[in-house]
Amino acid sequence: MINKIQLLFSLKEPHNKKILTDLLFKEWQLIKQKFPILEYRQAIRLPDDPTLSVPQDGQPDDLPERPNFDIIFELRGEEVSFDNLIESIKGLGGKIELLIDQSNSAALVGKEHIIVEGTEALFLNMLLRRPKKWSRADWHAHWLDHHAAEVKENIKG
Repeated sequence: MINKIQLLFSLKEPHNKKILTDLLFKEWQLIKQKFPILEYRQAIRLPDDPTLSVPQDGQPDDLPERPNFDIIFELRGEEVSFDNLIESIKGLGGKIELLIDQSNSAALVGKEHIIVEGTEALFLNMLLRRPKKWSRADWHAHWLDHHAAEVKENIKG
């Protein structure tokens, strides 16, 4: 199981994209010196991203408008603690606060479940909200058992 932290940034201004991606890469260079066990991934939203309109099984159709995350900065590792992941980004907020829309940005810490191993350079990140009527256990069972089984059955490599 892979532990990871994802920082999902919405930009204040579109022209901040290059500035922020460069800053995050430099920050990664510093982080890997202190935490060499960590891996790094950065994703940038594609123009005209089609995934905004992809319906997801179990999701209500009338969800409120969600923020667009322009850049994702992810640190991860199989043998890294959540405390070390959080420690690795200490001080980053002060460096980026003028570039991002803080009210529409987010941070996630958790475990990644790989459903289908892939070989292509594609990173699809979809954030889903658990319906209030579902328990946490029901939500995990739905996505890790029911949904994952369908994906494995229909997607190869």
